[in-house]
Amino acid sequence: MEDRSFELLWGERRRGARGPVPGLSVERIAAAAIALADAEGLGALSMRRLAGDLGVAAMALYRYVPGKTELLDVMVDAVIGEQAVADEGGWRERLAASARASRALHERHPWLAPATLERPPLGPNAVAAHERLLAAASGIGLSPDETVAAAQLVAGYARSAAGREEERGRTERFWAERSAFWERYYEPERFPALTALYEAGAFDDPPDAFEFGLQRILDGIAARL
Repeated sequence: MEDRSFELLWGERRRGARGPVPGLSVERIAAAAIALADAEGLGALSMRRLAGDLGVAAMALYRYVPGKTELLDVMVDAVIGEQAVADEGGWRERLAASARASRALHERHPWLAPATLERPPLGPNAVAAHERLLAAASGIGLSPDETVAAAQLVAGYARSAAGREEERGRTERFWAERSAFWERYYEPERFPALTALYEAGAFDDPPDAFEFGLQRILDGIAARL
């Protein structure tokens, strides 16, 4: 199965053993699958559903893609190819740019993180993105194993940040619907730290949580150097 994925990602794309279907290709199939996953999640993705969206018979898809597992590998690599990170500036600027691009990618495609949890991406776009990340952390004074650890730390933070953004939106809606809690049940004297911060305006205009965390990670790498 892995060999079939590698053939699709790195070798020649299948064109159909019984002849090509007009207008159909691996790229078009993957694009339709990405659109479906973006709109409805991976749970909605099936070869039958995808064939219906494309207006072809389900068996026609198998002329190009062996199955859903291999299709998912192609989808992951295709969206990773959307990242456009300039290899400019010092190590700090390059790692920050990589983190921001990864976060934006995972926000556009919420299914990406769960899709790669058990199957790390090994397509050309994924390997190239990993190469850029490692290059940004290389030659700055870290040992080889620390270089890999620093790159993984930045990448993991960016991936998880996209999920936290969605969670924060749900939390804000939760509290907006329960504004009466503060007037009816909250007792300031029982929670002095929370009350003091609230009265000091700490919640009025907090710093961007993603950027705050990213800069602290980079501060930690700088301190290690």
